[in-house]
Amino acid sequence: MKNLFYYFFLIVIFFTVSRVLTFPIPLQTFHPYQSVFERFPYLQDMSSHSVVILWETLKPTKGILAVKTERAKATLLKENRITRNHIIRIHSLEPNTFYWYRIISEERIPVTPWIWFKTFPTRHNSHFSFAVFGDSGNGSNYQKKVAHQIFLHHPLLILQTGDLIYGKKSPGGFDRKFFGIYWKTIKNAPIFPVLGNHDLHAEKGKPLLHTFVLPDDSPGGGRYYSFNCGDVHFTALDSMAPLSPGSTQYHWLIHDLSNSKLPLKIAYFHYPLYSSGFHRSNLSLRKILDPVFKKYHVSLVFNGHDHDYERTLPIHGTTFVVTGGGGGILYPVWASRWTAYSATVHHFVWCRVKGLMINCSAIDDRGKTFDKFTVSPPQAGLIKKLNEPKKTFKKG
Repeated sequence: MKNLFYYFFLIVIFFTVSRVLTFPIPLQTFHPYQSVFERFPYLQDMSSHSVVILWETLKPTKGILAVKTERAKATLLKENRITRNHIIRIHSLEPNTFYWYRIISEERIPVTPWIWFKTFPTRHNSHFSFAVFGDSGNGSNYQKKVAHQIFLHHPLLILQTGDLIYGKKSPGGFDRKFFGIYWKTIKNAPIFPVLGNHDLHAEKGKPLLHTFVLPDDSPGGGRYYSFNCGDVHFTALDSMAPLSPGSTQYHWLIHDLSNSKLPLKIAYFHYPLYSSGFHRSNLSLRKILDPVFKKYHVSLVFNGHDHDYERTLPIHGTTFVVTGGGGGILYPVWASRWTAYSATVHHFVWCRVKGLMINCSAIDDRGKTFDKFTVSPPQAGLIKKLNEPKKTFKKG
């Protein structure tokens, strides 16, 4: 009884202190072109041959975009409509190639500098990096610090494991708690988010889905999807929607994983299958997805929901990582038999793909690496079924 009271008291104190430390400060839009843009240009739905560029202007206008390679002359791409919300898809790009783009006014005056991006590589010994974070959008100083660390590492792409913003899901909420914080990075690197439970609080996630242009290779309408980059197949799931055998999403998942011929497979979604944190493991999802990930040799799974960091030992060849420290209020985390490392810390995960190896580093909001691990195509059946976590602290 004394132990239960101790843990309850500790959690209350932890939440109270964490809430004080992460209280949002007054925000401003950080990009330097406030007289022209409501939202600075950002990238979406990139592949080895195409990309979508979006931006929002203060006044309705025709969108004009100039794009070029290092040696070729610029090509102008124009919208046919007058609007504040601009979207232009660029096709016929070369893989693994640097391009530059800039926004042009209707008077043919450049309104941004040249901004670079790099298309995805094709398979066979590809080298690239990507960042992963989740549970981020409360506008705290910690969120800004993590965002700055992501910017300093220049990832080719970004995965977000849900709960993109907290509070109101209005356009102004996205501007203050997402675009105003990550604009320096997402102008060069596309972000691929999934829905978290807080993202569903407004119109069942529609504001988030209307904000982004995500791959449309599934019947989920952006709620779940997949894409390829080099030797890696990425699968994004909606863990708030039905995933049981017989559901539309489950059938799509089996089809997606069974048809991918790439050697490395990564899945990501919000609710964790293995968590020693405050919310614990989602056992119903674990029962459904564990056999799927084992059968189709998924190397790595990223989740959020618990506001901490935890990495498992390989479980049937799959490493599971909870990365919910993107800026929200932190939660305490314990350790389980399957825990390789756990810590209560604001962070993101930076992964470098080199051929068939993925080298990952967990990096805190000050830029310090506190965990490292490597994954490769898994071998099935590495460990037996393990029990649920015991409440024992692990120093991180």
